[in-house]
Amino acid sequence: YITGVLVAGIACFFIFRLTALHFSDRIILSPPDQRPVRRGEIRDSKGYVLAISVERESLYANPERIDDPVGAAAKLSALLGMDRNDLAGLLGRKKRFVWIKRRMDPGQARAVRALGIRGLSFRKEFQRQYPHGDLASNVTGFAGIDGRGLEGIEYKFDDILRGKKWGGSNADYDVVRGHHVRLTIDRFIQRVAQREIRESVISTEARRGAAVVYEIKTGRLLAMAVYPGFDPNRYWEYDSETRRNFTVVGAFEPGSTLKVPAAACLMESVPGILNNTYTCKGKIDIVEQTINCTDTHGQVDLKKIIMHSCNVGIIEAMKRVRKENLHDMLHRFGFGNVTGIEMPGEASGILREVKQWSGLSKYSISLGQEIGVTSVQMVAAFGAIANRGVYMVPTVIDSIESDRGLVVQGFYPRTRGRVLDERIAGNLMVMMKAVVDGGTGKNARAGYYQVAGKTGTAQKSMKKGGYYPDKY
Repeated sequence: YITGVLVAGIACFFIFRLTALHFSDRIILSPPDQRPVRRGEIRDSKGYVLAISVERESLYANPERIDDPVGAAAKLSALLGMDRNDLAGLLGRKKRFVWIKRRMDPGQARAVRALGIRGLSFRKEFQRQYPHGDLASNVTGFAGIDGRGLEGIEYKFDDILRGKKWGGSNADYDVVRGHHVRLTIDRFIQRVAQREIRESVISTEARRGAAVVYEIKTGRLLAMAVYPGFDPNRYWEYDSETRRNFTVVGAFEPGSTLKVPAAACLMESVPGILNNTYTCKGKIDIVEQTINCTDTHGQVDLKKIIMHSCNVGIIEAMKRVRKENLHDMLHRFGFGNVTGIEMPGEASGILREVKQWSGLSKYSISLGQEIGVTSVQMVAAFGAIANRGVYMVPTVIDSIESDRGLVVQGFYPRTRGRVLDERIAGNLMVMMKAVVDGGTGKNARAGYYQVAGKTGTAQKSMKKGGYYPDKY
């Protein structure tokens, strides 16, 4: 009885308070902001506009005020390029509001006004346009017809671009102006990267390609190019596979490029490894598996293993390394985790825990199999080597600015600290220069610059297990 009385009393109290609050004049609910939103611009690092909102007029009708829907449809169909019967159906609905055509060209709007049809009206809206077409479209993404971001920076920073976060500018009382997003992308470098990766993909008959330009001291991405790309002005004409940013969301087995982190692990774990030599006879049996090499390299040390991408040599050397040490090195380089770049849908790749490794895994991973990485992860990892062992987090955002050009939020270099001893990083750079000077990467030599690199060719895996013998 006591419990029942208490519950009833509490219920009565809440009913009284709810009734009092319902009629209270102290609660003021602001009506929703009905003003059109002008999304902020997306700009490159130099201030060139990559995405902008252009004012347009959208035509709507109040069918209850239209005297002759069929006649009005006949007049409008030729001007708007729409089917007469479809228009008649819209204008004949038992509604007070229907959209006829969104974001019309100024010429069309003037022509419709000249008709003087009763019941037709216009509303100001903004159309998202990308003046450079496919330039950095995998970074900027695109916005839909309702003005909301659907992919890329447009999606990730939607609230900021629409002025919903921090509040938009009230410079125009009839329009909400969003903030601008300035990228680290350099328009010129991006254009060159897109041109080169396009030519490379076409010449090699590949399915796709990616090129990333990364500033090792700051982590700023100056270009993120993929091919095939898409034009965000007509994004609906492309499938989702083409529209996604492969450099960030697409993981792949990197092949022999992973020999460089493996070499870092060897130098850290095995004293005097640089003086050791191994014999390559073109193939090696390990854990009941035969691993072939690209050639018969004879006597090789660690430098020649990297220079000629010798599978036999790296496997022989890795016999002296504990698998826990290799996993730790790969983890420090950022594999198996997102980098933290300001792009939606970033993949973490695949780096399984050591307890899930088989007896072959240590050797397979040193060859770039049984592991999945993204292009951005690879760039950041090799950037740490070039940066004398200090890992810089990749970033694509320079700043957030108001519509008057004032910086609202700046983005500064972020680091995960030292992931590799400076001497080991220096030795790796010497090895990778040898790859380009006289090894498997000779085609990358340049006349005016020192180039360091590592080639990698991975067999493509099959869904049922194993690898295709002729797909790389």
